[in-house]
Amino acid sequence: MIRASSGRCWDWGVHALQVVTDSSFNSGPSFGRSGPYHHWYQAARLVQYGLPRAEAIETITLTPAKILGLDHRIGSLEAGKDANIAIFSGDPLDARSWVERVFIEGREVYNRSKDRDLELLLKDPERSF
Repeated sequence: MIRASSGRCWDWGVHALQVVTDSSFNSGPSFGRSGPYHHWYQAARLVQYGLPRAEAIETITLTPAKILGLDHRIGSLEAGKDANIAIFSGDPLDARSWVERVFIEGREVYNRSKDRDLELLLKDPERSF
């Protein structure tokens, strides 16, 4: 986003869509910041600007794996790959979805139903950890 002198924010979404879909450009959305710059948010914005959903998901899964040279192991669900999987309560591009379970190399490393800190936080949001 660019803040204009008037104080309004102008979104570069259309330009980003053009860059991401350009076949000569092999990069995912820009990351490294918090808030609306989270990976899922950037992918959701690409869908909003017209990128097909499957391609938007690929910008946060397979494309980074390709950039790192690890697409033979991670980035997509295929036989023989590491089986790093996140399971969501709903649409992974929707802020209302929760991560339910996470598997790394096929082994469960997170299960929301067993997350006692989250359970305590939801019961008492003022409690410090």
